Amino acid sequence: MNDKPIRAQIVIFAKFPEAGAVKTRLVPRLTPEQAAELHMRSLLTTLDAVGNWAETADPPWNVTVAVSPDRAIDSFRKLLPAGLDLIGQGEGALGEKLRRVSDRMLQRDPVPLIFLGADSPTLPVSRLGDALRALQTHDAVIGPSDDGGYYLIGLRRPLPELFDRIDWSTNRVAAQTRQRAASASIRLAEIDPWYDVDRWEDLRRVHDDMAADEPAAHSQAGKLLDLVRDWLAGESCVAEGQSKSRIEAQSDGTLEPKDERA
Repeated sequence: MNDKPIRAQIVIFAKFPEAGAVKTRLVPRLTPEQAAELHMRSLLTTLDAVGNWAETADPPWNVTVAVSPDRAIDSFRKLLPAGLDLIGQGEGALGEKLRRVSDRMLQRDPVPLIFLGADSPTLPVSRLGDALRALQTHDAVIGPSDDGGYYLIGLRRPLPELFDRIDWSTNRVAAQTRQRAASASIRLAEIDPWYDVDRWEDLRRVHDDMAADEPAAHSQAGKLLDLVRDWLAGESCVAEGQSKSRIEAQSDGTLEPKDERA
């Protein structure tokens, strides 16, 4: 294998954090505004980790954020670190957007391209190195997510077949991607799975993963952990209050469940 250092590029797909348009599966346990805050904080945490890793790579990797909708680029720029490269995803389904952006990025710089989402803020950055190593011997690589999709896809060249006839936002995405690769004789590698943050139980996992390292409070990861802690604590208080509301004291001092049919 060639031991020469390899340069690559990372594109993070992200929606503008508009309340009611992101992380909708966490509503109503979170308000639409809280869901948007979670989305934005997850993106900033991802950018912080990925950006630091990319800057220290030898040679450094370029990091770009692909924004949806395109009209939000200027507004998004005000929320993100200065100097970051932003491009629009364009119109259409996710597959059309991935195909369009991959064509654009690989035409601009024909080095391995790795796509990430903003939904996996606890992803170990070592997975980027795993993906690049896989691309040295394969045409493409995916990192499957626990929900049947993928949190990462990497390409060495334009491969529109991988984005065609995919049932996006379902648990069939990764399986269908494997099928498309096999049908087109595309050498597809896989790295270890991880998870997206789309459900309440995912927030608990984020808390446990981040609390194990206890990031600095002023860091993006620390701010995300504080948010998640507050939300989980609030849920516990609500659950405790609901439990107490279902019991009542009897005259002899014992407690008896309320008859909710009354």
